[in-house]
Amino acid sequence: MDGANKIKVLSLAIFSMLIFSLTFVVAQTAPQQPIPWCSIDECLGKFSGFLNIVFGFPKDQSIGILIIAVFIFLVIAFGIIDILSLTAPFFSRKTHYLIGFGLAFIAAFSRLLVYFTIWLFGLAAALGTIAVIFEIILAFVIFIGLAWCSEKAFAWALKRKIKAEALKGAKQPAKAWEKLKKFEELTGY
Repeated sequence: MDGANKIKVLSLAIFSMLIFSLTFVVAQTAPQQPIPWCSIDECLGKFSGFLNIVFGFPKDQSIGILIIAVFIFLVIAFGIIDILSLTAPFFSRKTHYLIGFGLAFIAAFSRLLVYFTIWLFGLAAALGTIAVIFEIILAFVIFIGLAWCSEKAFAWALKRKIKAEALKGAKQPAKAWEKLKKFEELTGY
């Protein structure tokens, strides 16, 4: 990468970091008012009955939860479509979409969408907790290992360095070995 491209990439990176950090500044200085979400019944009227049947949300539920459920529904549908396109290439693309959305609707109607989401987030939380606990234990093990083994590792490295320098500079290796043995006796290394 030549100098001009490096400057462009660096400038873009700095600009991106500034814009990214600006969002945090704006979030801190903006007035702290809740987002005015309406309920499903208020926003969608007669259509809310269908959504109650499909997703199982009561009519007074926030529309934000419905938006999240729709996106989870779409992720499941397009995930099934993608899996079918990779594993069943002999079907047409329309068949993949039909089966994908059909299975996603079956999951939504049978409330599997809600149970699957709760189970998946619960699993992610449990694995995250286990990972944090493992990380804390591993940090203590590494610290204790470094505290106990650092003196031995230092002595081994020093001894190896002295041996290498003595053998490298010696014209007679036998005399160098004798000097190293005397050094070991004197220093204990």
